Amino acid sequence: MDGCVGGCLFLGLERTAVFAFACELTTHTWRIGMRIASLVLMGVVGLMGIASAGEVEVKGVHVCCGACVKGVESALKDVEGVSGVNCDRAAKTVVFEADDADAAAAGIEALAKGGFHGTAAHEGEAIEFPDSGAKEDAKANEITLTNVHLCCAACVKAVDAAVKDIEGVSEAVCDRDESTVKVSGENVSVEAVVKALNDSGFHATVAD
Repeated sequence: MDGCVGGCLFLGLERTAVFAFACELTTHTWRIGMRIASLVLMGVVGLMGIASAGEVEVKGVHVCCGACVKGVESALKDVEGVSGVNCDRAAKTVVFEADDADAAAAGIEALAKGGFHGTAAHEGEAIEFPDSGAKEDAKANEITLTNVHLCCAACVKAVDAAVKDIEGVSEAVCDRDESTVKVSGENVSVEAVVKALNDSGFHATVAD
């Protein structure tokens, strides 16, 4: 009888030990799995960061002279996450490095505030310039546009050339000191004026 009891106790202890070992093994395996998952997640996040960093190229920007180039550099110099600014006057492009998508968007916004416009892409993904404020189908006899880059006579000439053939336009007056353009005429499309300036590399904001 005592032998049976002892045997049962031994088997019970053995099973308990096996169960404890199995639990410990499961816990250890779970910890290893969680560690691997954590490392994989960190790797994915790291790759996402790498993918979002890179080059921003803006095409069709009006950079006719050294002052225009300085204007671009000045607009971007204090933007966090932006570096390596390069202007190609012949190609009408502005290229810079952005740490991430937010920095790329901030760089484009800074260029717009500086009066520059173009077709922008960050690592192949298009970036929209800020809205000009032009209302759909709006027409006026006088349109005032602000924050237009006008550093020299060539900029003024380019603005004149951009808007002169728009239906209804009779005159465009540029104020280089105020960075404004006033377009006068009869029943002139505000959207057409803004588009013409944008297509010529100038960003413009419609004054209220």
